[in-house]
Amino acid sequence: MKSYYLIVFSLVAVLVACNHSTKERKLNYEVERMGSVVFPLDSQTSYFNHFQIVNQGGRDLMYMLTAFNNRFVVYDLKSQERVKAFQFDNDPMSPISIGSDPPSGFYFLNSDSIFLYDASRQKIFLGNEKGETQLIISMREYFPSEREYWGAAFQNAEPIMLNDSILSVTGAVTSGRNPLRKYQTSDFNLNIKTKEVKRTMVFPEAYTSGYYYPTTRLRPTRALDDARNLLYYNYLNSDSIYIVDLTNERRTSFFASHIDKLPTIETNNLDEYRAFENGAKNQLIYNMSQGTFLAVFYNAYHDHIIRLGYPGIKDFNFEDYQNGLYKNERVLSFYDAKNYEFLGNITLNGLGYDFMFFDENSFYVAEISQNKSEDELVFTKFNYPEF
Repeated sequence: MKSYYLIVFSLVAVLVACNHSTKERKLNYEVERMGSVVFPLDSQTSYFNHFQIVNQGGRDLMYMLTAFNNRFVVYDLKSQERVKAFQFDNDPMSPISIGSDPPSGFYFLNSDSIFLYDASRQKIFLGNEKGETQLIISMREYFPSEREYWGAAFQNAEPIMLNDSILSVTGAVTSGRNPLRKYQTSDFNLNIKTKEVKRTMVFPEAYTSGYYYPTTRLRPTRALDDARNLLYYNYLNSDSIYIVDLTNERRTSFFASHIDKLPTIETNNLDEYRAFENGAKNQLIYNMSQGTFLAVFYNAYHDHIIRLGYPGIKDFNFEDYQNGLYKNERVLSFYDAKNYEFLGNITLNGLGYDFMFFDENSFYVAEISQNKSEDELVFTKFNYPEF
């Protein structure tokens, strides 16, 4: 009997201690601006819409896709020196445009295998650093009237090779003028050898069939965890991060909504939805007046999953926005990738871009306020929080 009471007492003590630890945990952390990292640009690299950090020979390189001539510029992250540049010339027999159209982008596998997604033509090419390309598939020719097979390649939502034959493409959704269907999917997997295409990734329960969503909210962002062979999915309207095990395609999730944000704006009325998307002003009001989750990242240095959230602005006023009265707040939420434990938040103001990357001691954010010159690309450097 004594041992019974001892066990019960021990369990209660553990529960109380765990509850006390949770209550005492610090949820919001301050980070220090540590200066800037500046990449010099030339007349052909004054703007970019897509980049990827690649480790080659023990050093981290930034592959930047510029807006002109399908041109790539490669920088050493540590020194910010330009290492090389190459481009893919337009072939009259097989034209390609991947830099000027933002839904177009790339996925760098190695120097001889760079997957290029031309969204305007819905063509996928395989290229190399010599500037050579070969067409893998034309999605428009294979699926001329099925736009759900027309994908995209945004930053943090680029195509990813899952193995030696399967290319995963996200952002393949119907127009926002069509209501969401039950069991609708966001991705397709392309077998680059057989050209077989398989739809995958059903939208989570946060999305309601019969309701209208703009295509921007139907395009999940994602991050690859190479060591575990996992793919982390961020759906903009979902409170959870979804995890796909690439060895067996099993999908799980964990709760990852630890910011104080406004609810999403949803409607099953087409006229009301059309009012939201009627013109740039109404689209801005719609987007700024609700909370969302913009991106997910994986930091291998710390084994952290990081989610970028936007809280939304209550009673958003367009004129106040034009006058610069809003802080444009973003929140980064950090999770332990081993057990998905929430570690804490940091809040950043003034972010105009969602372009960022991480290393062992710092993280770097491209900010519109810092990028006033066409001669340089500026990332603000922050110290990495200690949890």
